[in-house]
Amino acid sequence: PFEDTTVPVPSRYAKWLSSKYGNFCEIHKVWTGHDYPFFAKQKKELERVAGEELPHFTFSESMLNRERIGDSASAEQRASALPKAVEERRREAVFFPVGPREWNGMRRTYEKEAKREDTDAVVVPLPLMPKDIYGRVWLSEDQIIAAAQEEEYPANIPLVHWWTYDLQEHSPDVVYIQNPYDDTNPYLTVPADFYAQNLRRYTRELVYLPFAKVEEFGADNPIEQINAKVYMNTPGVVYADKVVVQSENMKEQYVRTLAAFAGEATEGIWKTKITADADAFEGECIGGNSQPAREPPEGKKADVHPAKRMLYCIGIHEMAEHPKILIESVRKRLDIFAAAGKAIRTEICLVPSAEAAWRNLNAPLYEKLLSLIGGYRDVVTMQPITEENPNESGEDALSGRRYDKAADIEDYAKGFDAYYGSPSPFVPVFSMQHKPVMLADYEVG
Repeated sequence: PFEDTTVPVPSRYAKWLSSKYGNFCEIHKVWTGHDYPFFAKQKKELERVAGEELPHFTFSESMLNRERIGDSASAEQRASALPKAVEERRREAVFFPVGPREWNGMRRTYEKEAKREDTDAVVVPLPLMPKDIYGRVWLSEDQIIAAAQEEEYPANIPLVHWWTYDLQEHSPDVVYIQNPYDDTNPYLTVPADFYAQNLRRYTRELVYLPFAKVEEFGADNPIEQINAKVYMNTPGVVYADKVVVQSENMKEQYVRTLAAFAGEATEGIWKTKITADADAFEGECIGGNSQPAREPPEGKKADVHPAKRMLYCIGIHEMAEHPKILIESVRKRLDIFAAAGKAIRTEICLVPSAEAAWRNLNAPLYEKLLSLIGGYRDVVTMQPITEENPNESGEDALSGRRYDKAADIEDYAKGFDAYYGSPSPFVPVFSMQHKPVMLADYEVG
């Protein structure tokens, strides 16, 4: 019902919710239950009582001024800034991703840089490190090294350990970053050497690339206008020489938000440094399918009309609401998938994935359902169901890992083109990924 929370519900919850709210799986962004954010009043009251503001990022005009490498009048100063003579150096572009999933936001730009004959493209994964309530990183050295998750990056990308990369020695020509917060994020941070404020001392051009696209919004969405301040009014955006965004509309939102933050006199600065480049971002918005398409096996041509992948979910409540017609209704739907032939590849999953829940509700009907699905093995595949509650065992019927969190459901949904079946946690995820969602009505057909 809210983020990753769960609540016990009656077995016929879907029918009850549908009768009261209609399509209760449809997303409606309405915030009338409380102020947004809900803690805004408490924050103001706390600051009033304390007599001072809580720590936050503030703007200063001096942040926009810096001496770029090669700009000084003294040749001696330039030589000290660059360890090697400019004419002896190849151009270097270094990327500082903050995670293997976030790497997709840099992939296209990296590929462009790597194709340049005069450029060495370097990837240096950074660890995202959690902080305690006092702002201190609490991980051990080994845990910090592991937090970079280097082993999870694509194998064809040569990586450089962040603790071995010497910024002064390399003085890269261009630096691409994903973390815009420096030390202002109260919960997560990266090593201080790689804050935007420090990085710009060693490069001619500092570029901020958001790790993914966000949903487009405008002046008619006051909630997103508030949310935008969190990721726009940040050190990385202010200190960067260039900020790449997904569209002209998002550029407009950045310029408007930053001008309100730093002063209207700075509007021209943001218009100059922020550029819209849809080609820099792959896939869909945050939570969408950002995985690159797989290449066909060597020697084989790609299928001009590849099969569409359908996720067919059957919710446990269907057994309670349609005990007499469920088997025959599912059979008719499997016949339709069979008639589609190779055009559709269907995968069935049962929600929830804990077998005990299904057996406790109606063991004989559950056995009939499994038997029915087993008779269509040439048509559909089915993820194995777990013997224990996934929240207790940590195992998942979908892909051998937990899926009781929204991020795991998002990952699994990326492998499909459309959704069919019962109301389930997958429905809003498919909707957010802009994929077709069809809800089954077992009383029809």
